[in-house]
Amino acid sequence: MIVVLRTSVLTQNKDNYKEMKRLKVFYIFAAIILLSGMMYSCTEIIYGEEDENGSSSSGGNNNLKKGQFEMVVDAIDRGIDFSVITNGKITIDWGDGIINEFSSNGTKRIYTHQYPNRNLYTVKITTDVITLFDTRTGIEDIWWNVEELRFGNCPELKTIVCWNQMLAELDVSKCTALTMLDITRDEFSSSALNALFNSLPTRKPSDGAVINCSSNPGTYTCDRTIAEKKGWTVY
Repeated sequence: MIVVLRTSVLTQNKDNYKEMKRLKVFYIFAAIILLSGMMYSCTEIIYGEEDENGSSSSGGNNNLKKGQFEMVVDAIDRGIDFSVITNGKITIDWGDGIINEFSSNGTKRIYTHQYPNRNLYTVKITTDVITLFDTRTGIEDIWWNVEELRFGNCPELKTIVCWNQMLAELDVSKCTALTMLDITRDEFSSSALNALFNSLPTRKPSDGAVINCSSNPGTYTCDRTIAEKKGWTVY
């Protein structure tokens, strides 16, 4: 990937100074995305296996507990894969009657699972501590879509990347440590983006909080000032 960054000739007025600050945040955001791609090859891949002792959840209770989140996925290629950084135990209910339990030491890992057929599955993840969730793994031969994503109380979660999915709404009010959110090329309307902005935690300038909502249906008609007033830079 090549990122071309172009700036105009700098002057000493206040407007250009503000623009330089925005560009600086953008450079940092772009660098993090590039580094995450380069680090993929060093990320451990965990394959979900059939667990004879596992049992499926009834799915009747959507009240997620601390460290839990769930997503409704369309397993187009009969498989899913995602990256998570956790510290401690992680339990994944794949939504097809199989539940797997893993342990993690705080490193980024890819979790992948195969389904018997294409369908909509509700995947529930329970962790001790989660700091990152990313639908981009670099495994190009698995095609799947996130259609719904819900978070319980995840106070250590700093990064959510749900890029190029079918996601149309999201509430991150329980992710109080969040500083990076990427929903590029999803399906958010302007009203859904405004609701998302309202759910963002308030951040200090030193936090460098960034949300990328480009290439959504409501990108150009949403009210970005909702997020900006909370200390977020919006792209």
